[in-house]
Amino acid sequence: MDIEIRPADPEDRFPWLKLLGDYHDELDHSITSDIAFDTWDRVMDRTNPVRSRVAVLPSGEIIGFGNYVLHASTWSENDVCYVEDVFVDEGYRRQGVGTAIVRDIVRIGHMKRLHWVYTMANIENDLARAFSESVAKPTSLVRYEFKV
Repeated sequence: MDIEIRPADPEDRFPWLKLLGDYHDELDHSITSDIAFDTWDRVMDRTNPVRSRVAVLPSGEIIGFGNYVLHASTWSENDVCYVEDVFVDEGYRRQGVGTAIVRDIVRIGHMKRLHWVYTMANIENDLARAFSESVAKPTSLVRYEFKV
């Protein structure tokens, strides 16, 4: 499939927001428009560590995104990257788009000399886990969340 992976640009706002809504709908997770708009604003703010890469067809249609966060680590002098969201429009799945997005983020990790790039998947989401295991190796770490 002929696609370009590039940083999200200001003109991508509405298609990106639609895909973000579709992503959260698929996860059965409601997201308010305030949170969606705030996330977009963070992506567009180059001083913020939240970034997004988009998958674009030659026609200019955005068919997927990968949101990630660059952050410091106490384990290395180099930063690390958390790939928080990868989503591809249903009509373009299983054609290598998600893999291309993740590989592009990993490429950025190499260029920035990051210590590592990592992601997480819901243990009950077989599709997300299978995808994650197709592009990365699982670790023995378990994530715990504190209620705040």
